[in-house]
Amino acid sequence: MFAGALLSVLIPLGTPAFAQQDAAPRSEPSGVAPAEIVTAYLQQLGLKRLQAEDLAERLKSAPGDQRVGLAERLAKLYVQLLTDSDDVDVRRVWEDRSRELLHAVPEADTYELRLALNRALYIRAEDSLERHRLRLATQEEVAEAERILRGLKPQLEEIGARSNRKVEGFEAQEEKGDTNDRMLEEMSEARRARSQAFYYAGWCSYYLAYLTGADEHAADALKNFGWLLNSRGSRIASIERLPVELLKYDHVARASIGCGLASALRGNETLALRWFDEVEKAEELPESIKPILLPRRITVLAGAKRWADLERLIRLERNSDCLLYTSDAADE
Repeated sequence: MFAGALLSVLIPLGTPAFAQQDAAPRSEPSGVAPAEIVTAYLQQLGLKRLQAEDLAERLKSAPGDQRVGLAERLAKLYVQLLTDSDDVDVRRVWEDRSRELLHAVPEADTYELRLALNRALYIRAEDSLERHRLRLATQEEVAEAERILRGLKPQLEEIGARSNRKVEGFEAQEEKGDTNDRMLEEMSEARRARSQAFYYAGWCSYYLAYLTGADEHAADALKNFGWLLNSRGSRIASIERLPVELLKYDHVARASIGCGLASALRGNETLALRWFDEVEKAEELPESIKPILLPRRITVLAGAKRWADLERLIRLERNSDCLLYTSDAADE
């Protein structure tokens, strides 16, 4: 066994948790299995890959009542390994392992775990495509990002649709007055899963439209973002239905910016700028959103070849910076 082999090497080294037991005959601490000693030691050293290998080996022979817990721990490690890796081939290994895990232990295939894995993959793809926008990514990185997005989009849309069916069932139950704390908690979890799934599906759709120029993907982006912006179902998100009071939430503001970008890809840069205007004038706009708006406006105006408007925007921004600097200096 992997754990047994590691244990024979690691126990003589000692760990802070068990250091005071060195004088005693070699035996495991009371109530602690040898495999858990190995896991604790690997975790302490930050050896995530070895932790994953150890847990995967343990999962093969784990009794039924332990499989889900081990699978959930392993899934979280896979998320971290996917996030940490800069190597395309290594990431593909962890992608494959993640899919194998969810297939082998379907009981652990919760929305939370699947979304966490998908989110880790998406973030990598997004980073490559934003660097591509700046001409800093290689063609191999762009191709890999497109492959990931094409795989993620239908998965995320499926999770969103399944979560929505659960929400509708809970809401029907709530209307009948048949509620309890557990049901309300599950309804809240389903709503959160629905929002996250459609949010990332929206961004996958936008970036696919950005890469391919396909109007279908841009329209899908607006539909997916619509689930967060009060335009649910197959309806395209609309400014008229925008819940402006929710723009104080980071993900809602970002979804609105995504609608602007998708609108621009569909050839309507005027509508795109209106989306940005709505976000910019929102009360309690998160600080994390403010730096995003100017680059996105530049992207839209440049894409539409509105050079005069772009020059005016940049000049106003420079003047604003100068005024701000002058005001700060005068206060000193």
